[in-house]
Amino acid sequence: MVFTRAQKRTLDSPEEPPSKRKPTTNFPSLFEPPKTHLDSTDLLKNTEINKLLLEKANINNVQQLERYLRVEKYGKGDMLLGARVPDIRKISTLIGELNFNVLRELLQSSIHEKRLLALVNLVTQYQKNQVDPNLNTTNKDNIFKFYMEMREGIDNWDLVDTSASQIVGVHLYNKNEDFKKKWIYETLAVSPRLWDRRIAIVATRYFVARKKFDDTLKLAEMFIEDSEELVHKATGWVLREYGDQDMSGFYQFLNKNAARMPRIMYDQSTRKIPETMKSKYRKMRLEKANKEKKHENSST
Repeated sequence: MVFTRAQKRTLDSPEEPPSKRKPTTNFPSLFEPPKTHLDSTDLLKNTEINKLLLEKANINNVQQLERYLRVEKYGKGDMLLGARVPDIRKISTLIGELNFNVLRELLQSSIHEKRLLALVNLVTQYQKNQVDPNLNTTNKDNIFKFYMEMREGIDNWDLVDTSASQIVGVHLYNKNEDFKKKWIYETLAVSPRLWDRRIAIVATRYFVARKKFDDTLKLAEMFIEDSEELVHKATGWVLREYGDQDMSGFYQFLNKNAARMPRIMYDQSTRKIPETMKSKYRKMRLEKANKEKKHENSST
């Protein structure tokens, strides 16, 4: 059997640093031993998950997924089984609600699909707590706390986008301003981890859908100066959704910021606006670029 570069990558282990990870030679060996103590019930559940994921593994999908997830740049050390997202969602439904011990084990895995499965399962649990009046807020608080504690395992754009709005956005929307400020502005938005900053802006999709725009706009202005294109891209995406809700307000934002927005943020946010408005903002951006070029030439 021929394996792609992703399958030949090495696994994290408690005893060995990443530089000494051992190469894998087949799919079953991709499943590392538990990193944390699991009781007999949790071990059985973990074994069941491994079996179900192996059944959906498809080596022919791996290279395409590597490109799609930009593993070479953003997911070094990740292993991909080639399982499709709909299959992962079906597995999550089949295995039912997982406890935090099993979820922690999944989120610490080097296998991308395991981390995605954990987040899909966690979102389902949070949503159940949202709609079931018999479940109190303690369950939601615990899920949110666990999510925040396990952010190291949420380390690619698909993992963020699968979970940030559905857990972080919903949770912060229903909390007071001080609580929201602590997590969005004092923790996530200022984090050195690009994934934390992406969580911050993607979480506000939930706010935008409920016509609460202030946090999205504040973060968008902050992230104009961000160095990471995946933060720019997510910000442009959420700004576009803001425009769907309040086009007048979106134009005001563009009037103020279009000329200095990073290219990806600008392109993502303006996909749906009329060509006449695109021409206006392209002209603004060109004028700014020409001024900067003229200034550079005069300085040399």
